[in-house]
Amino acid sequence: MSDRKRVTIIGMGPMGRRHLLALPLVASAELTAVADSRPEALAAANLDGARTYTDAGRMLSEVQPEVVIVATSGPSHHPLVLAAMKSGARGILCEKPFACSVAEAEEMILASREHGCALVVNHCRRFVLAYRWLSRRLQSGEWGQLRAMRSSWPGIGLGCSATHMIDLWRFLGGERLDTVYGWVDPVRGNNPRGAEFRDPGGMLVATSSAGTRYVHEQTEDGAGPGTFVIETTGAEIRIDERQGTVCILARDLSVKPGPGRPPKYDAVALPADAPLAIDIVALSAEALRELTEERELTCPAEHGLRSLEVVVAAHLSQDRRHAAVDLPLSDPESRAKWLPIT
Repeated sequence: MSDRKRVTIIGMGPMGRRHLLALPLVASAELTAVADSRPEALAAANLDGARTYTDAGRMLSEVQPEVVIVATSGPSHHPLVLAAMKSGARGILCEKPFACSVAEAEEMILASREHGCALVVNHCRRFVLAYRWLSRRLQSGEWGQLRAMRSSWPGIGLGCSATHMIDLWRFLGGERLDTVYGWVDPVRGNNPRGAEFRDPGGMLVATSSAGTRYVHEQTEDGAGPGTFVIETTGAEIRIDERQGTVCILARDLSVKPGPGRPPKYDAVALPADAPLAIDIVALSAEALRELTEERELTCPAEHGLRSLEVVVAAHLSQDRRHAAVDLPLSDPESRAKWLPIT
């Protein structure tokens, strides 16, 4: 008898198809069935004999998978994750945005504890070796105190794309975000997922109790390719994911600059065994491997909740004329604010 876990995928959109490619890389996983409400999406996928369903609930009831991948759009995550738990799933990988409100996310996490189900969110940059190395160096204090992270990306939207950067802020800096200011743009185009979705760009400014500033601009119709800069009191780090490069300039903090003594900067190279490689299929396989092998989780659902909370806070700040919004969101009305994000 095979000791591989029975895995099902709900959603055959772009991310569902990537998970389909990731599964053969995971020796402990076996694709059992796939569900999508669109028959044409199922027909177009190479499912290698897996059963197909247009009704996810029926699939969960009949197959009773051990691990479920929820790769649908944001508004369906909450009901599908809860349904997967009720069907007996022991592990669930949910795409981001984790949910559409903080209250939904909290309910999903509480249910996972009650059902004894491992619930993770696909914030896959936590597996990137270069980011793991940078996280250790930044939090060690070797380059002084963290002062700012600034980033800019093109595309849709604060809920869809910016959540990755928010999670990366938290992973690299190791800080809790305490305050959020937000500017939400008007919608500037048709959402490819459908007219019912609204996930515009905008700007997020967050601060930590240590005074670090985190700034992200998401430009729906931007040209890209995007920027990411980290500033500390002793180093500047410029990251280009498209080129796979990390440029680090660090100065000797023991030498005090002064008149006639400008700071001297030295280049610091990434270790050869810590490349900046953003291969979404391979990174998704890492998350699935942890679930199917029942290992310690790199991306537990709490991280999805915290990223979503910042996006909700940005929308609340916009509604309040860009006033500061404190985290964590505590009042029921703020936690229930629902966003049709993708």
